[in-house]
Amino acid sequence: MEVTKLGRSSGAPLAIGLIATFVLPIASASPAAQPAARPRVAVLRLELPASVIVPWLNDRVETSLLHDTMIDALVHSQALDVVERTRVDALLTEAELTGPLPESSSAARLAKALGATHLAISTLADVDVSEDTAPLPYTSRVQRILRGRLRIDFRVVEADSSRVAFSGTVDARDQISRLADDEAADEVKALGERLERHAAEEFARQVVEGLVPLKVVSVKGEEVDLSRGTASGVREGFSCDVVDSAGEAIARVTVTHAAEVSATGQLTGEAHAVRPDMRCRSLRAVLAPPAIAGRRDPLEGRW
Repeated sequence: MEVTKLGRSSGAPLAIGLIATFVLPIASASPAAQPAARPRVAVLRLELPASVIVPWLNDRVETSLLHDTMIDALVHSQALDVVERTRVDALLTEAELTGPLPESSSAARLAKALGATHLAISTLADVDVSEDTAPLPYTSRVQRILRGRLRIDFRVVEADSSRVAFSGTVDARDQISRLADDEAADEVKALGERLERHAAEEFARQVVEGLVPLKVVSVKGEEVDLSRGTASGVREGFSCDVVDSAGEAIARVTVTHAAEVSATGQLTGEAHAVRPDMRCRSLRAVLAPPAIAGRRDPLEGRW
């Protein structure tokens, strides 16, 4: 941090008086006109306890790839600013912080040193890969099914107050099916890469939701514009609840169009009560309609 020292001179009082004359009226005229500063997040290295084994990694150091993927997912959201990983690593090396993850007070000091408003601290809590086999329908062949789970626990510390702003858990699950006699691909590594991608995207979604909540920007009848788009997890067909100041849901928005940093949706419920700056919560995909009862498989009887 660079500190500029001001020397004394005979012209200093005049300079200060001029600054006060021109700056103070501007500041007092419209204090609410200043836009809210974007959160700036630093993501600390992912802690990997000795008891957790990652089957698709040959070296425990390779968890840095997952760390990079988590940072990339946050950057892609375009909803907040992210400190470069090289700056975080350099500061940790300089401070000789190679042991356990820091407590909230130390984390807040780290965040301030990095020029960040928040510091994300995460632990790879659990990894599980299981294998099963099942007959391939309509054939005599057997398929190999790999199921995987990757869980990350994290907390986000606020630099100014040293408090934990919020915490969360990422529980990524996926599976890969291949023919049992197909040895051309490394299924475990492929499954691991998919789990890491899902986990990073979910981590970014939760952090963005915690720091930059989805809000109503404008209302036109039963149509609303929302403050986020596809880059931060809002997709066409998704829905969310619009809540009032008491946290009560008053309407539901179904997204009809999603651009990269904004979205548009249709309101149902008490649309007349929805106002700009209201928060939206419980963003979720709309379930597909159930299959028609009694409908027969068109391929039935052909095998």
